[in-house]
Amino acid sequence: MVVEAQSTTSAPGSDAGTLTLTKPAGLIVGELLAVVLVSWDVSGGINTGTWATLATWSSAVGQNYNNNIAQSIQYKVATSGDVAASDFTFTHSSSERLRGTILRCSGNNTVDGGLGVTDVASNFSANSASFNETITSYTPPVDGALIIMQVAGDQNSTGAFTITDYAAAGGTFTEAYNSAYSAGGVVGAAYGIQGTSTAITAYTATFNSSMIRHYGQLAVFNPPVNASGSNTLATTTSATLVQSGTCDTIGGTNVLTEGNTETFEQTGVVTSPTQWTNEAKPSTTWVNETK
Repeated sequence: MVVEAQSTTSAPGSDAGTLTLTKPAGLIVGELLAVVLVSWDVSGGINTGTWATLATWSSAVGQNYNNNIAQSIQYKVATSGDVAASDFTFTHSSSERLRGTILRCSGNNTVDGGLGVTDVASNFSANSASFNETITSYTPPVDGALIIMQVAGDQNSTGAFTITDYAAAGGTFTEAYNSAYSAGGVVGAAYGIQGTSTAITAYTATFNSSMIRHYGQLAVFNPPVNASGSNTLATTTSATLVQSGTCDTIGGTNVLTEGNTETFEQTGVVTSPTQWTNEAKPSTTWVNETK
C-alpha cells in the first residue's frame, strides 16, 4: 500500500464539539481513507467525551483513557460521494480541544478496507520516556501492510513536549501530527508501510521527557491477498479389487444362444365324447293292391 496524500492537519483550537478536515487531494473511488483523531482538555479538567463514528465510515479502534485523552482511528473505502466532497466533519461528544488528519491510501483492499489487527494501550503509572506497547504477535498475510499508531503521554507539569522514534516491525514511519498540550502532555500519530511482511509484536515511541501516563492505539490495514490454487489431478495408490466372476467384454463376440428344447409327453387321460351317427332313412315303396 502507499499513502498518497494527507489532509491539512488541524491545529488544536478552542474547545469544540466538531472537527472539520479537508479531503486529501487526488482522491479516487476505491482508495482507502483513514482518519486519526484525538481530543484532550487543556485546562486540566476532565475529558469525558468520545468520538462518534462518522456515517458510512467504520471504527477501527477508539477509546477514552482515564478521562484524560480520547483517540479514534476510523476508515472507509472511498465512493463517488467522497470524491465529490470537499471536507468531512467528525463529532466529539463533549467540547474539548480536537485534532486530527486524514490519510489517502492506494493499493488497498477495495472490498472492506482490509483491517487486520488493532490494539489499545493505557498505562496510568508508566513514569517513563519510552512508550512500549506489546501485542499478541500478528503477521500480515502479504507485504505492504499499512500501520497507523497514535501515542500520548501525560504528566503533571507543562513543557515543550515532543514524540520521536515511532516504530513497529517492518515499517519506516512518517509523523502525521504532534502536539503538546498545556495541561501537561503530548499527543502524536504516525504511519508506516511494511516493505516485507513481518510479525508485529509491539509498537513504540519516545517522549522527550518522562511521562507518568501512557496511552496509545494501533491499526493495521492489509493490502489485497491474491488467491492461488492448483488443478493438478490427484494420483491414487489404492488397490483395485480383482473381479472373480465372469462378465461380457467390450469388443467381444455376440454369439446367439442355441436352444435345445425338450418336449414333454402328455401323460394325462382325456375323455372323448360319444360320436353320434345319423341313421339311414328307410325307403318304402307303396304298391296299390288289386281288387
